[in-house]
Amino acid sequence: MAEHGLLTHSRYKRVYAEDISTAELADKLSFWARTRDKDKSGEVTWMEYAESKALLILDQRNALSSALTKDEIEDADLVFRSIDRDGSGSISESEARDFFAERAKRDVENGG
Repeated sequence: MAEHGLLTHSRYKRVYAEDISTAELADKLSFWARTRDKDKSGEVTWMEYAESKALLILDQRNALSSALTKDEIEDADLVFRSIDRDGSGSISESEARDFFAERAKRDVENGG
């Protein structure tokens, strides 16, 4: 029997009704660690999971923007426009890659 809380291939398949390779599972777990493990403890707490799940649900219902204040929407718009360097109204893969590379560089320079 697997340890409590351990994500295995069989648990993933049972929950998400799809089979994935070991590499794909590793990618998904890495994504989870980066996006849901907010305190960088190596574990996703119930609150970390619930908050990210709530955002996903709101997004799927196209209700995410209604959960934001006017200031939060303006902040999000400002960030979006700073990533969308060509002003096309969408973020290309290269624009996203450049943004995150610059952000990672700043984080390293600032010790974060």
